[in-house]
Amino acid sequence: MASLDRGGNLEKDILERTHILKEILVKVDTYAKEYNLIDYSALKDEVLRPVLKEHFDPEAQIRGFLRTFRHTVAYTTVRLF
Repeated sequence: MASLDRGGNLEKDILERTHILKEILVKVDTYAKEYNLIDYSALKDEVLRPVLKEHFDPEAQIRGFLRTFRHTVAYTTVRLF
């Protein structure tokens, strides 16, 4: 659950990109049994961690994201061309 300040507003650090990505990294494995077609290693190693390190190539990022979902029904049924 997100932290609130005394006025009931979300604390600024909760909304920052690095905080959100770190939370995803910590919690993503909890979905592995339910969503077992997703390549969580690719998601973590090719998408999330490079962004946190601020060392990534946008094309590699997109390829990693697509690799993450390559075994899902949505990915395998869509024909781009």
